[in-house]
Amino acid sequence: MAQELSENFNLLARSVGAAETNLEELRNSLQSESDLQVSIWAHLAHTEALSLFGTEKEIHDAMEQSLLLFKSNCGEDACAVPPPVSVRW
Repeated sequence: MAQELSENFNLLARSVGAAETNLEELRNSLQSESDLQVSIWAHLAHTEALSLFGTEKEIHDAMEQSLLLFKSNCGEDACAVPPPVSVRW
């Protein structure tokens, strides 16, 4: 069904001079984005568990890793991240 829909879309796109879609590229990009989102969720769950049971250093390290993961997903200009806030326990 997806293949047929893609072919029909591309037929219409060619008729009006618009860009065609590549179904395989679309599948690959969605898989990559899904994998990244799952990775972010798992990391956030780990950080949350550390906030309950971990040491202060473990929590700070996990938060730093979260920021790096967030930045790698965002790009330089798209998501400006403020510097980490000092947490006092």
